[in-house]
Amino acid sequence: MIKFKDSDCYPIKFDLFGLVSMSDKLTFPMVWHEKYYLKKVIQIDKDSILILGRNLEEVVWTPAPEEQALIHTLDKIRRGKLDVRAKRLSFNSCKTQIAKIIESKFEEEK
Repeated sequence: MIKFKDSDCYPIKFDLFGLVSMSDKLTFPMVWHEKYYLKKVIQIDKDSILILGRNLEEVVWTPAPEEQALIHTLDKIRRGKLDVRAKRLSFNSCKTQIAKIIESKFEEEK
């Protein structure tokens, strides 16, 4: 699971009964409905709950320069603009490297 620091999160207000009725169990931190990362409860009122978290749809990954170069090479291979035999590269090996980079970025957040 992706984990964020408190400083990366912000308060999100939910309908208390709606949240409880739509979830079979609530444990924090958690990813809720693949849309929200919920870190911890800040406040509970009679009909709402304030949770420190963030919308996962807002998460943006900005590649480092060496990662951008790899992505650029992958794009050239995909468009047929680069002779893979000359560079001893393959589309699948580039995809694997990019997947490892992305996975490591999310592991760093833990």
